[in-house]
Amino acid sequence: VASVISAARFLYSIALDSYGALHESEVSVEIGHVPTTTSCEADAVRFVNQSDTLGSSCDKREQLQVRVFRAASQEAQPLSPSSSSSGGLSGSLPSVFVLHGFCASGAQDERVIQLARSLASAGYIALLPTLPPLRNCYIGRACIDAIVRASLAVLSRPDLCPSHKLSYAAACISAGMALIAAAQPILRAHINAFLLIGTYATVENVAAFTMGAACDDNYGRNAMFLNFGHVAWGGRQSGSTKQLEQILLASLHVNHFETQNKPHLLAEARRTLDELLAQYPREAAQYHKLETDPEFRVETSARMISILNSPLRREDRILSFLSPLEWVPQLGERVSVCMMHGENDCVVNASESVLLFKASKQASREASLCITPLIDHGTKDAFRPSAIFEVLRLFKVVYIFSRRARRV
Repeated sequence: VASVISAARFLYSIALDSYGALHESEVSVEIGHVPTTTSCEADAVRFVNQSDTLGSSCDKREQLQVRVFRAASQEAQPLSPSSSSSGGLSGSLPSVFVLHGFCASGAQDERVIQLARSLASAGYIALLPTLPPLRNCYIGRACIDAIVRASLAVLSRPDLCPSHKLSYAAACISAGMALIAAAQPILRAHINAFLLIGTYATVENVAAFTMGAACDDNYGRNAMFLNFGHVAWGGRQSGSTKQLEQILLASLHVNHFETQNKPHLLAEARRTLDELLAQYPREAAQYHKLETDPEFRVETSARMISILNSPLRREDRILSFLSPLEWVPQLGERVSVCMMHGENDCVVNASESVLLFKASKQASREASLCITPLIDHGTKDAFRPSAIFEVLRLFKVVYIFSRRARRV
């Protein structure tokens, strides 16, 4: 019954932007180096790019800023950061780790804040951290490490995670990264469920979909080129490559702020992009060709993927490592993979969630999926009474997530 009520409250809140009385705060959590993807048995990736400046170091202790959302009626908790909780407290509130997207706003993104508030109104402790690799639009090992380290830090805080179990709610690339992080041996036993929105299954599939003429959104393809294009452009030590990456990152910021109600930041992002295009005319010409010439995009992407899959790099296994589809069998046996995907998603094709759904079933993991016209990539349609059937299909997914997320 509690799961039914929770699922109904979540859908009501996210559809109507109505959350009830919430308590919102921000806490600082210390995180330090832990053995994560660098020591994950035979499946560890050995891909270490020392010249990579997009990610953040995972080798020193640092402070993680976490925004905490919970219903005002549940604000008073008897636990403190130093309380002991070995194995979770019966009847304690479930905690959901909400991951922001690959965007400059990070935890200030209005869409992810809406997601966190909706979860809080549904009876969860919603935890929204700021993770620099995600905010810097970085797709790589440092991103997985950051999620694992942040998750372990929160799990050690009974005031934030009284059940000593976590569930994840995330969208797009962040959702796939959350699944990979949860499959790591050091973390997998602590994860209950996923609520994944518009996620991906393999890097190669996303690259192929975003490069074609049928995809009219440049966000996904620019993210692919920003993270992997250097292998086709002479490496990151090349000055030209660095300049083109600056342009691609600036373009990503423009695309992102077009989805936010922040005109001053959008104007600043556009000004930065224009300045870079004027400063680097050669790289600007290459950027414009990537934007306007589908054949050139596909050719460049194919060369990029071919190099990453070449025998010289195959031992790095970077594409395999960054593909959630490869990690599904290594998730905890009792985890639930709940997914929703827009049928007209312009960045990640809905077939990606279908692949993850089938893989979850094949691996004997509980899974649910709803492909719906009610959402797009990062947006949602206004609620209409005629959409009640679609809402009921979404309800099934959220109910399964709610039931599993509440397990101690």
